[in-house]
Formats: sequence, structure tokens, C-alpha cells
Amino acid sequence: MENKPKTETRTKTAGILNYIFFVLNLTGLVLLPVVIVGTRDIFTDTFEKYAVDVPAVTEFMLSVSGSVYFFIFFLIAAAMIAKEIFVTKNSSRLLINILLSVAAGVIVLVYAAALMVPLVRCMQISI
Repeated sequence: MENKPKTETRTKTAGILNYIFFVLNLTGLVLLPVVIVGTRDIFTDTFEKYAVDVPAVTEFMLSVSGSVYFFIFFLIAAAMIAKEIFVTKNSSRLLINILLSVAAGVIVLVYAAALMVPLVRCMQISI
């Protein structure tokens, strides 16, 4: 049995993890704008019904057109695909994919928090 060098094993592992993160990121980039656009009207109607003062961040997120969300996420997906073509080192691609996953998580948390603050205010008004 032949011993493979550690760097070859690490490269293969980085390549596998890279593709896992790549697929997860692309799946998220497809699903996030669908969820955002699909739920936006529900939140807007709820906030108008209870006449809640919404923060500027929430107002901005709800006022942006759905096509803008799809365009932004399309650009990010195109950049991810271009990265796969032009960046040859597996560990670099993996690092970029991990950073994109963390950034997407932060964006989702900000979006959720921006919608939850006025929603809590709605619940306080109705009690």
C-alpha cells in the first residue's frame, strides 16, 4: 500500500469541502430571494394593519423591488461560478465559499432581525 503525501490528501479534502459549500451556497442563493419576495407582502400588510412604526432598515428592505433581490443574488451566483472557473487552488476556493456562507448567514440574521423587531411591536399592540 502506497502512502500518499499529506498535501495531496489535504487538497482532495479541500476540493470536496469546496464543492459541498459551493452547492449549499448556490442553493441558498436560489432560495433566499424566493423566500424574501414571497414573505415581503405578508410583513408589509401586518405592519400596516397594526400601524407599527418600522425602523429605517426594515422600511428599506420592504421597499426594495423583488426583481432587485433576484438581480443581486444572480450577480453573487455568477461571481461564485466565475470563482470556480478562474481560481485554481482548492483551498482558496474553499476559503471564499466559507466566507460567502458566513456573509449570507449575517445577511439572513439582519433581515430576520429587521422583520422581527416590528413584529414584536405588533404583538405588544394587540395585547
